[in-house]
Amino acid sequence: MTRALTAAALLALAATGCRNSCQQICVELEDYATECGYTVPADATKTCISDHNRRSTTRDQRQVCAENGDLETIQAEWTCEDAARYMGLE
Repeated sequence: MTRALTAAALLALAATGCRNSCQQICVELEDYATECGYTVPADATKTCISDHNRRSTTRDQRQVCAENGDLETIQAEWTCEDAARYMGLE
């Protein structure tokens, strides 16, 4: 069981490019803001990712991000303006 759990964790980590779930939200918000017509500077996403590193987030926060961080959920709960504001564009 431990090997299966470890393998699943490694697979999930590889699928996100070594980003934690809160950092992945930064990427999803960049995509959403771009779809909304905003131009997101590369440094905005890098800053967001840096601000949400493992040391800056708790396990509980990362769990919430994992549960709510897919693009479909973000689009349902965030306005374009919310995404832009979060990315520091407004």
